[in-house]
Amino acid sequence: MTDVAIEPGSAEKDNEDWVHVSQDLVLVLDGATARTDTGCAHGVAWFVGQLGEAIVDRARRLSLAASVAASIPYVAGLHPECDLTHSGTPSAAVGALRINGGVVEHFVLGDVCVVLDVSGHVQVITDGRVSLTASAERADGKRRASRR
Repeated sequence: MTDVAIEPGSAEKDNEDWVHVSQDLVLVLDGATARTDTGCAHGVAWFVGQLGEAIVDRARRLSLAASVAASIPYVAGLHPECDLTHSGTPSAAVGALRINGGVVEHFVLGDVCVVLDVSGHVQVITDGRVSLTASAERADGKRRASRR
């Protein structure tokens, strides 16, 4: 038996995170909270639900990376009325782990980590590109935090 729990960031908003656990697949989506207008009428919670289900469906026949790559344009096609070029368009970080015939496959995109215990040694898989994004905004945030 596997227990999974996720909670929304606040009681006033729908949960912007999504999780799937089955015998051979674990998938976690961490929706990026919209802090501005998004250009999308559906919202982050809708987006992560649609994306998660699409990835799970495709993961039955594709690699995890291919499943994610195929699911993104599929979900974009579900809401053509939205401005998906808007900088605030809903998005999500993805972490996935699959065991297939004794082989462990993992995938990370964004700031979700996959943590493995390999023969007693902890291995953390991350997407290091996240630290390279928005460097000016991160520096500004650090300056503001140090003033408090």
